[in-house]
Amino acid sequence: MREPGTLPVEPRDAAPRPEPVLPRLHRASLALSLAMSLPLGVAAAGARTWLAAVPFGLAVLCPLAAMRWGERRRVARWVGLGWPIVLWPAMYDGAVRIVTAYPERYVDAWLAAADRVIFLGNPPDRWPLGGPVEELANLAYASYYLVIPACALWAWRRRGDEALARYGLALVATFGACALLWLVAPAGGYHPTGCPPGEPWGPFTALMRWIYARSPHYAAAFPSSHVALAVAAAALIVRLGGPRWLWPWALAVAWSTVQGQYHYGIDTPPAIALGIVGARWAHGTRGIAIPDFRGELRSILRLRPSRPMGGAE
Repeated sequence: MREPGTLPVEPRDAAPRPEPVLPRLHRASLALSLAMSLPLGVAAAGARTWLAAVPFGLAVLCPLAAMRWGERRRVARWVGLGWPIVLWPAMYDGAVRIVTAYPERYVDAWLAAADRVIFLGNPPDRWPLGGPVEELANLAYASYYLVIPACALWAWRRRGDEALARYGLALVATFGACALLWLVAPAGGYHPTGCPPGEPWGPFTALMRWIYARSPHYAAAFPSSHVALAVAAAALIVRLGGPRWLWPWALAVAWSTVQGQYHYGIDTPPAIALGIVGARWAHGTRGIAIPDFRGELRSILRLRPSRPMGGAE
């Protein structure tokens, strides 16, 4: 027993306590958001689309708030865990605003030529739109906006905060890769000037036509972030023990982007690859740890206790 008033002496060989996982994941989220937001913010400033830069600025502030107050304030904890799911539609809209500011940079001719090779001279822009097949494609396409947040809720309720943080990392990594590639080689899709012609067959086709009508310029992407995020969500949730039907759903989303003429066929394979890689990385990463420099310095400078005179060796 130690005497009253004296400090406990830590064993020299005591192993340092491992840092909790969540702070390391928040740092990884901050690093990813910075890597994505800085070039897109510069592009937004160059295009003078200041509104497009707002979601990317928030994407940096949210993990900062989680790192600063996440352990003590409930709101900061929720923001730090859920910001990729909340901001992802706004970040997508911001990327569209940036790219459409440079219409002369579209490279659709390259993608169309690749599609002619893939589809043996019969690319899907020759397929007629309309009817139950397009309605089914639009159902799969629109379900994306419900399944992505539903997967986030499943990860949080069934696997906890760490699983939700990893899910957000998968979304940020996958979307960031798509957005930066899109910034380098933007693509305008099959019908870049507005709503496709023809009467909608059903409610989901009517919904997508309404979205087109409200958009002055429809911009698809190479690779398809729609497909990439669907695959990333499915891959990560299945790795966490979630339902395997998410894989057929993600493939249905990939099919819908081509069948509904939202994307070229060549947009889909690289998007699937990016989604799988993003989910695999987010599931296995340990985050970003900060070395305990103070602890290392104390251990180096710590003086060995002097032996009493005459004591035994």
